[in-house]
Amino acid sequence: MQKAQNKLAVVACHHHTSKFLFPSTESQLEIRQFDGQYEKFSLVEKSIKTNLTELIQSAPKLVNGAESMLAGSLAMILCYILRVKKMQPPGSNLNSRVLVVTGSADTARQYMTYMNVFFTAQKEKVVIDICALDDTLVLLQQGCDITGGQVSSCTNLSLQKTHFISF
Repeated sequence: MQKAQNKLAVVACHHHTSKFLFPSTESQLEIRQFDGQYEKFSLVEKSIKTNLTELIQSAPKLVNGAESMLAGSLAMILCYILRVKKMQPPGSNLNSRVLVVTGSADTARQYMTYMNVFFTAQKEKVVIDICALDDTLVLLQQGCDITGGQVSSCTNLSLQKTHFISF
């Protein structure tokens, strides 16, 4: 939000679904300036809180062996980035970056989906950064290496197994 031309998208996922938290596809929230906060920040904050609450409340009970839909969420955000790139005027450059904040382990069951996402991101010059809150993430670290991103770890925090993606 340092420049008016910058765009933000936030996607959350868990074992059941992935959903855009911002920009919201649902009805526009009524936003007023609060304590001098910039209206765009208020819109982002309120949209994310509202949509995340709905996502958590609508999630079915966690079943043993259920995996996060992270690979699919990464594919969703890449599609969003490509759509935004197509809307850019000819000759303009869009520098896209994805930040994955995760508290879950990755699994080899989604290996091909992850690799397809990582190589597509590399081809489209989209950098993927990872912030691991809990586990060591071998597949996601490979994605960072492939796209030129960075990996950071905050292993002393304990959170529910949820992913947040933004670019």
